[in-house]
Amino acid sequence: MPETPTSTTLLTDAQLGLLVGSIQDYAIFLLDNDGYVMSWNPGAARIKGYSEQDIVGKHFSVFYPDGDQLDGKPARLLGIATREGRVEDEGWRVRKDGSRFWANVVITALNLPDGTAAGYAKITRDLTEHRLAEQALHESEQRFRLLVDAVRDYAIFMLSPDGFIISWNSGARRMNGYTAEEIIGRHFSAFYSPEEVAGGKPELELEIALADGRYEEEGWRIRKDGTRFWANVVISPIRDQDGRLLGFSKVTRDQTERRRAREELVASQQRQRELTLENVAKDEFLALVAHELRTPVSVLYGGTRLLVRHDDALGTKDREDLLRNLATESERLKGLIESLLLLVNPNPNLELAPARLRELVARAVGEFRRDSPNRRVDLHMPPDEIVVEVEQSLLCQVVLNLLSNADKYSPRSTPIDVFVSRESTSVVVEVMDRGLGVDPAELHLIFTTFYRTARAIDSAPGKGLGLAICKRLVELMNGAIEARARDGGGLIVRFTLPILGS
Repeated sequence: MPETPTSTTLLTDAQLGLLVGSIQDYAIFLLDNDGYVMSWNPGAARIKGYSEQDIVGKHFSVFYPDGDQLDGKPARLLGIATREGRVEDEGWRVRKDGSRFWANVVITALNLPDGTAAGYAKITRDLTEHRLAEQALHESEQRFRLLVDAVRDYAIFMLSPDGFIISWNSGARRMNGYTAEEIIGRHFSAFYSPEEVAGGKPELELEIALADGRYEEEGWRIRKDGTRFWANVVISPIRDQDGRLLGFSKVTRDQTERRRAREELVASQQRQRELTLENVAKDEFLALVAHELRTPVSVLYGGTRLLVRHDDALGTKDREDLLRNLATESERLKGLIESLLLLVNPNPNLELAPARLRELVARAVGEFRRDSPNRRVDLHMPPDEIVVEVEQSLLCQVVLNLLSNADKYSPRSTPIDVFVSRESTSVVVEVMDRGLGVDPAELHLIFTTFYRTARAIDSAPGKGLGLAICKRLVELMNGAIEARARDGGGLIVRFTLPILGS
């Protein structure tokens, strides 16, 4: 039976020759102690271009470029192999035809059993294609880095999987204010406000990017000097061919100017709309004032002419009715003129004096109930009296105006609520209805002279003066007024006055 090979079985010279001769991808050959070629395999012939007859007996330095030969590199490599047993090197080598190839070379010193030097084994592999591919990749990466770094309008950089900055381009430096040396290695939360960092916003963005494949938003970011800018941000995960997370790309664009321009455009459009509505309101106001003035003036003119020309012919009852109508229209005309004067007079002569607020509000509500018996008003007041410094008739006018406004723009079947309460050093009066309400975007405009909302114009006639007069009067009495939507529909108009002595 044939002998079974063991781990100590040695190849015969013939077997070793067959093994080395079958290798095509490696140049495997022997050098003597001085570096002259002693053997040559087919792989060496294929890689270097020499036949065995051409090269055996020549010094192996012929494979090195002239510069390496002048520098003594071949001898230096043999010296290292002699001292250390082996040496490995990568570099350019020269074929027989003078062309160059990139080689990985291992030179191993050979010794006989008695320690006598027996030359060197040299194994060479042609890595030119690998080298060229690496070089092409390197050049491509370098071009890409130059491209990214040349982009100034975008901050383009990479984060580690846990959010630390590992690259930085010139756009990021210009936008955020940090140099690469200052920011690389820091967490990207440096660009967020302390409140956002405390709330975990940076980490949440990375989680969303992982879950959805990308994350995009617009929001405020912080520069190195603490100033803010409005940024469009896109974060994308980066993975290798096996799906392993390498980190995140982060692309940021400064949209501050664009946002400012957009806001200015919106503000301009809103102002134009307000001016248009204001002009419409002024036109309506002038028409209404002309009508309101014409009616009492016509009654006064006609009545007084009647008295002058036919006083003797009037009976007692007719004279009393006529005088009563003249007084009513005079009062109406006086009220309209006083309202207009309040709006145009910058420094009206008010006589402020201490007054009991509960009493004044109750008086105004009573007058309204008397004139509008079909409208329910629910009055809610604190048990204790509250003293304020006001002009009593004007305060009553404020409450009556607010009640009239609520009555005009809410269904007759719904009540109007009036709440009086104490709040620190102020008293609060709230008039609440269940009417059409006001668009939130228009709430800040409803106290503007002549201004009427689209809902108000469509639902009831008016001059656009009632709430403007209320604001003017409340502020003249050192108070403040505001409006807000009521839950469930309707409007709440709320004014405050300082409590006397608080």
